[in-house]
Amino acid sequence: MNKKLIAPGIGYSSHNTIELMHGGVAFFDKLENLIERAKETIHLQIYIYAADETGQRITDALIRAALRGVKVFLLLDGYASRSLPDEWMMAIKKSGIYFRWFEPILRSSRFYIGRRMHHKIFVADGLYGLVGGINISNHYNDLPEKPAWMDWAVFVKGEVSTELHNRCAQMWFRGFQKSAHLTSMRTGQIMDTDCFIRVRINDWVQNRNQISRSYLEMFHRAKSNITIMSSYFCPARF
Repeated sequence: MNKKLIAPGIGYSSHNTIELMHGGVAFFDKLENLIERAKETIHLQIYIYAADETGQRITDALIRAALRGVKVFLLLDGYASRSLPDEWMMAIKKSGIYFRWFEPILRSSRFYIGRRMHHKIFVADGLYGLVGGINISNHYNDLPEKPAWMDWAVFVKGEVSTELHNRCAQMWFRGFQKSAHLTSMRTGQIMDTDCFIRVRINDWVQNRNQISRSYLEMFHRAKSNITIMSSYFCPARF
């Protein structure tokens, strides 16, 4: 007998599925497959995008998508991805990919003034999403005799993917004239499963610390143990 689930709090969507993914071959196979399956739109927002074998593989897939008529929006951090060669940018723009940097006020080989964007988000058609800590780089992929750095992502389907799409669109069009048909997406595929998911954002400039609050909420609710896996842990002075 199915039991009616009670939503855990404000902001959750329920009709979703979620899968935890480790970085490496499985992640990049999934990403390339989702790019190939996309029919209408792709949003890819990445902190580190490298001009290496992994970066070229994903770039080629994005170019193929753009050439078959998919609207591809690629937003890269102006600091972490600043070493991409000019030839790379010319090739993606020629294919029809919409490309821009995230808010570099002043950028050169020696200087960078501006905010940084740490997103690692992919959304296809507002239906499928990959979110986590995995950048587009050989470091995050499995290569001969060089396993991927340990990092994680989640693969999501359902209503939450629509929210991810709309948030990516808001980020893309920040400071630009918006187009209604590009900034909204139909409701995501309705899943027949109940999996409550909530999208959380940190933005210190706008005084938004939803992720930090979620950590504290989970700490307060814990009854027996807490496990933390994190690349960075910098506790404040108490």
